[in-house]
Amino acid sequence: MRRGSIVGPLLLIAVGGIFLANNLRPDLSLLQVISEYWPYLFIAWGLLRLIEIGAWYVSNKPLPERGMSGGEWTFVIFLALIGSGMFAVHRHWGLSPMHWRIQGIEMFGEPYDFTIAEQKVASGKTPRILIENFRGNARIVGSDAEEVRVSGRKTVRAMRIEDAQSGDQSTQLELSRQGDVVTIRTNQERADSRMRVNTDLEISVPKGASIEGRGRTGDFDVTDITGNVAIESDNAGVRVQNLGGSLKCDLRKSDIIRAVTVKGGVDLRVTGQSDNLELEDIAGPTTINGSYYELQFRKLSTVRFDGTATNFRVEKCSGEIRMTPNTFNAENVVGPLILTTSRSKDVEITDATQSVSVTLDRGDIEVQASKEPVAKMDLRTRNGDVTVALPERAKFVLSGATQRGEVANEFGEQIQVNSNERSASFAGRTGEGPEIMLNTDRGTINLRKATSEMIAEPAKPPKPPRPPHTDELKGEKI
Repeated sequence: MRRGSIVGPLLLIAVGGIFLANNLRPDLSLLQVISEYWPYLFIAWGLLRLIEIGAWYVSNKPLPERGMSGGEWTFVIFLALIGSGMFAVHRHWGLSPMHWRIQGIEMFGEPYDFTIAEQKVASGKTPRILIENFRGNARIVGSDAEEVRVSGRKTVRAMRIEDAQSGDQSTQLELSRQGDVVTIRTNQERADSRMRVNTDLEISVPKGASIEGRGRTGDFDVTDITGNVAIESDNAGVRVQNLGGSLKCDLRKSDIIRAVTVKGGVDLRVTGQSDNLELEDIAGPTTINGSYYELQFRKLSTVRFDGTATNFRVEKCSGEIRMTPNTFNAENVVGPLILTTSRSKDVEITDATQSVSVTLDRGDIEVQASKEPVAKMDLRTRNGDVTVALPERAKFVLSGATQRGEVANEFGEQIQVNSNERSASFAGRTGEGPEIMLNTDRGTINLRKATSEMIAEPAKPPKPPRPPHTDELKGEKI
């Protein structure tokens, strides 16, 4: 008689637990959980099979001829295809149509559009604007008038036009003022649960206003405001330009966050995934928490970034910083610049001052300085090459080693190199200057003289992504 396995029932319990959690907590994204964590099913499956076989061996029971049956291998292939497909959909499109089908009713009925007549209320010069726009987009523009104006359109998805009209009537826009607080309320929660209401708003406010936006799905676009802006949403794109105060965002996920010309600080928190982050001309300190696929900074003050796998901080970015899952590029920044990451990432830094510290798990490091004095450096990678190009007359104290690789030195006898068949170390000085430490466990260390051609050449495009290691996935978080 064939011995049954407990793996199947336990996997069924795990899958059932995931769907039960989705029913009990509809705010959780079932697809996000499955698309990101489905490989753990393979790990759990393998561990359980090893434990089973070990228990059979200890109890002197006959061991199976094969570790897995043909049906189990078919299930493995099927699960891998489904899991990889779901991850790709979640990575490139975020909230997918499959999610809509699981969570609600948008695949049913027809969309019906309704115009929202303009409403206005006197507000004074510096009101606090509270926007409760659960689903839809809000475009807010500052003006010289001392009043708040709101108009827009509404889309109601329903089975019949009569139902849509009823949904429109039950979700009338409310514009009210109490003291210095002006509230814009969409009342979408009043609609029948069988309907889906989306509201797009055009809002004109005094330039001195402060904005607080609360939503579930939709974009916030804010322009020409001298007060502060705070956005809280489950899924929102945020675009801010010409802001006199500070920007604060607390999001679960976002396709884009863009802020241009902000006189105050920027505080961003994303608990899920954000695709793109673009910041330019930020006068105050910038603090970023969360996971982003690609980011680009220009002309920023103090920056602190705490990501899923990568962390860095820099005193000032006068030039540009770009980061993707596989690359980090910084040009014309004021240190201390401190970068650490547990993922494979190639790092290129040009014209950084004060100090530079880079610690990689794997990846190449390339630092180039075109002027003196050069920055203090501590560059370390476990698996990759380290290349440093310095001015010919630069003054520095150098030390470092490669455990498995070679050292190439263009600064002559001032730098003493000791090498054998597998490893190499070096030490020396060209004068009184900052300390430079270069270390790699497996790779080549190159100490070069920065030539005029190297200094004048245009910025190189980012390197193509490396082939992923066994513990990596394309499109990983940073």
